[in-house]
Formats: sequence, structure tokens, C-alpha cells
Amino acid sequence: MPETASVTTAAVAVDISEVSAENAHQNTDETLDKEAAKKKEANRKKREKAKAKKAAATGEEDGALSGTGRWAKGKLPGGRAERRDAGDGRGLGVYANEAIAKDACIACCKPALSVVFDKSADNVCGFCFKAPEKDATTDHAVELTSAEGSGFGIQLDNLKGAATPTTLVTKVTHESPNRGVVQIGDQFVSVDGIPVDGGYDKAVPMLQAAVKAHGGKAPCVVRRPALLVCPGCKKFAACASCVGEGHMRWHSYECGMLNTLAGIEKAGESSTVRMLLRYRLSTEPKVGEWCDDKEPVGLLTSLQANAAEVPAQQLANLAKVSSLPAADVAKLIGQVRTNACEVSRNGCKAGMALSVLTGWHNHDCLPNAQSLVDADGKVGVHALRDIEEGEEIKISYIDATQDYDVRRKTLKEHYGFECTCGRCAMEEKAFLKKQMNEKRQYLAGQRR
Repeated sequence: MPETASVTTAAVAVDISEVSAENAHQNTDETLDKEAAKKKEANRKKREKAKAKKAAATGEEDGALSGTGRWAKGKLPGGRAERRDAGDGRGLGVYANEAIAKDACIACCKPALSVVFDKSADNVCGFCFKAPEKDATTDHAVELTSAEGSGFGIQLDNLKGAATPTTLVTKVTHESPNRGVVQIGDQFVSVDGIPVDGGYDKAVPMLQAAVKAHGGKAPCVVRRPALLVCPGCKKFAACASCVGEGHMRWHSYECGMLNTLAGIEKAGESSTVRMLLRYRLSTEPKVGEWCDDKEPVGLLTSLQANAAEVPAQQLANLAKVSSLPAADVAKLIGQVRTNACEVSRNGCKAGMALSVLTGWHNHDCLPNAQSLVDADGKVGVHALRDIEEGEEIKISYIDATQDYDVRRKTLKEHYGFECTCGRCAMEEKAFLKKQMNEKRQYLAGQRR
């Protein structure tokens, strides 16, 4: 969708049922109120039951931090590896539970925390990092259902900035019979085979006529943007898949908080602030995670956080705007600098993902696995060679093709340790030998 043609929130919902708008507002007697409340409660219980069933299937029914959840036990997704004591005072490491073939996926999951950088905020999905072609759309034949007395449960508005008047969906209510049929950002192309020429003032009568003609149904064609830019903050976009899964309702919390920060668009790169706000919302009991099948954000406490040099005033400002304790802000920034995965899209650095899965693996300059963020935004660990059952799975935190002295310096300065892997031990000897030879040659030249 063009940036100039973003979705705006309509002031009122347009009722497209057979009942007129005036009668619909008057139809609020006690019986209907009770029926609506009963239906709402039944749907709430249904959602809770489905959520519990999904949690039980993934082993998270007791919570990630309760001591009984899969993650709390160190069990990686897929069951092919687990986290346990690495021995010799090395802390914890990840070990294979079975033989794993080269190129196989060992484990993958949506990261605990992620953010898209400002320059990519309008062309990369803020949830899954998909980057569809700019302005790409797909047409879908759908059949809208009208619920008696409550219309279709969707809100319509005109697409602002469009070359011609265009009707689009700006809201699908929680109780709508058309949830999953249409979604926010859908634009009406035709109703009952007739092109929709004009805004929703033209579309609504067409929808009402279709309802009468087809017994409460309205066959339509809608045009769906591959990427929907949030009209509220304009610093976030979501792909059609994530919009369809309802994630934009979660983003509404982010959007609301961002809009309270005056001048954020003038303060330079906002990704750090947006990352902190996402963390705060994810840990807020009334909001929670944006999806159920991701790494629990609470497990970020298990990641190493090397001290980050953040000026005191900047740290205080970040703590103020995010409403987080300064100590939490400093730790999160340290975890990002120590553990974050870079995400590249369209040939540039598009964002970062802070992953428990990646952070749990130890480093080796000759790794047997690598961690990557795939096209669907999941962090995956893949075998670089055959791995034996019981063998520790290690990744490289840096570019392993660099020379020994460069690797050693980077690991020491950025990660706070001196690597003692087999490759480093061997190359250290060669490095020291080279230095000795250079010293001898220098001294020999001085004696001439």
C-alpha cells in the first residue's frame, strides 16, 4: 500500500445489516444485552480453551518460568537438543539428543524480542520480518455474513490519499461473524459481481442489497495489501498473514504508547525506544506476548548481558520514556549488544532479534552449527556438519573467517571473554611463532 494512502480510523462504524442505523441504535433492550453478554462470555471461554489446548501441546501449560515448562527445563523446540551443564566450570551449553545430519534444522522459534529499524519500518513486517514487494496486493473472493441485529461486525472507511474513492475495512469486531474472512486494510473491489466505484457511501447500499438478495450473505471481492502500514504511528507495518492472525490488535498498545512520546520522530533512530516499549508490554500481565508460539520474553533473564556503556542521562531518558527501571534498561541494552541477531532484508540491515535459542549456545571459532533468522522471522539453528548424539552444539558469535588476532580482539571487547577453542589454541601458537620470527628478523637487521 502506498505510504500516502494509509488507513485512517473511521469515526463511527458503518452498519451494513438490513436494520437501519437509527433502528440499530435504538435496539438495545435488556434481552439483547443479556444475549450479547452471554455470547461474549461463551466466546471468551472458547478462546481460553483453545489457548490452553495449544499451550498443553507445546509443553508450556505451567508457564515458562514455573519450573515445569519446556523452556524452563532447557528443552529446545523440536526435542532434538537440550541445555545442560557443560562441565569444567563452563556453565551451560546445548547438546544434541540424537544424531543430526549436516544442513538439518536443529531448532527454530520466533525470537523473544525483536524490532525493525526506522529505515525499514514501512517495508518490513514488525512481527515476522517478511518484506513483500512494495505496494503488492492480492485479490480474494469472500462471502460476508450478516448477523441478525448486529450487521457484519466490520467498520468501513474511505482510503485516504487514494487516486479514486476506495472503501476499506478499518476494524473487524471481536464478535464479528466475518473474523478470518476479511481483515483490516482489505479494499472492496466488487459486491455481488458489481464493481465498487466510489467510497463507502456507494459500497454500503450495494452490500445491503446483496444481503437481501442472498439471504444474509454478500459475495464480494476484496483487495488485500501484502503489507499494512500502521496509520497511527507510521513506524510499524504488518504483513497480511500477521494482520490476519490479529496481531495488529496487539500493536495498538505499542501504537498508543508511541503516540504519547512527543517528538520521537525527530529524535533520531527510535528502534531502541520501540524495543523497550515492546519488552514492557510483553511483561505487562494485561497485555502479554503478541503470540503464543514464541520464546517467552521472561526467559531473557537467562541471557548474558555484558556491561553496556550508556551515558547516564541517556539511560535516565530511556528509563523515563519506557517506564522501566534504569537497571532493566541497561541490562536489556547489554543483552542486545551481547546476543542479538542481525536481520537483513532487501539488501540492508532491517532490524534485530534477541533470541534465547541463540543466546543459549556457546561459541566456537570452528562451529558445528549456525544461527540465522529465516524468511518467516524465526531464529533457526542449523547443522554445518554431521553432529553426533551427545555432542555440544556450538555457533560462532562473530565472522569466523576473520584472522585469529581480529577474532580474539572482537570476542574480548564485545563479548568479554578470551576464546580457548581448539582452532584458537592452534592459531595462537602459529601467531606467537610468527611474532617471534618477526622479532628475530628485526633484531638481526639491527645488528647489521
